[in-house]
Amino acid sequence: MAASAPGGGAAAGLVPSPTSRMVEVNVLDARLAGMKKTVLNSARAIRDSIEVKSGRYRMAMVTLTYAEVGAWRPGHLAQFFHRVRSYFHERGVKARYVFVAELQERGAVHYHVLFFMPKGLTLPKPDKRGWWPHGSTRTEWAQYALGYLCKYTAKLQSKTATFPRGLRICGAGGVDAAGRRECRWWKLPSYVRDAFDACVNPVRAAGGGFVALATGEWIAARYRFAGVRGGVVRLVDLWVS
Repeated sequence: MAASAPGGGAAAGLVPSPTSRMVEVNVLDARLAGMKKTVLNSARAIRDSIEVKSGRYRMAMVTLTYAEVGAWRPGHLAQFFHRVRSYFHERGVKARYVFVAELQERGAVHYHVLFFMPKGLTLPKPDKRGWWPHGSTRTEWAQYALGYLCKYTAKLQSKTATFPRGLRICGAGGVDAAGRRECRWWKLPSYVRDAFDACVNPVRAAGGGFVALATGEWIAARYRFAGVRGGVVRLVDLWVS
């Protein structure tokens, strides 16, 4: 059972240890949970922003696959997005996307990139255009975008440890300021979200705790670091007497 804040609001990902004042956090689980929140909330923020501005868009799912196992290099994805952004910019459109990395059974990296595009704009096939010279690509229109993303983020749990070192497992581009603020809010501990709405822009305070930048209101941190062992962080719950 997860630890709970006064008045409700479970502290997600925290598991009580045998002593009531201690909780434990699995580092890998916490990292994956943060990544999933980044992808899904970025997608929602992009969708909501476009719907407010025009309401007319469609989504293209582009899969980027390496021809050879072990061909991945750190700059490949950044180069791809640079070329796509240039294509969109030339047409007066902002590139908006989220992506998730995956490992194929044969061990090769491939990416699933979801683009949010104005109706009427078509994305060229990246490998034919030279944007992805490392293998093949597939493009398909996606009707249920968040369902696709949930499917791929669910696979991260068992394969994260085998990704090449330095590979970005997920990310987003083209999220506006309001959307980025909302995404940051969702990644905060649940007790901080219970205390502050996203609109007041809560962040970690320099001296400890959390402060709402819009109002200056401050709350103390609930947990104090107590050590780490075997990929598990131990925390003291300061709200439990």
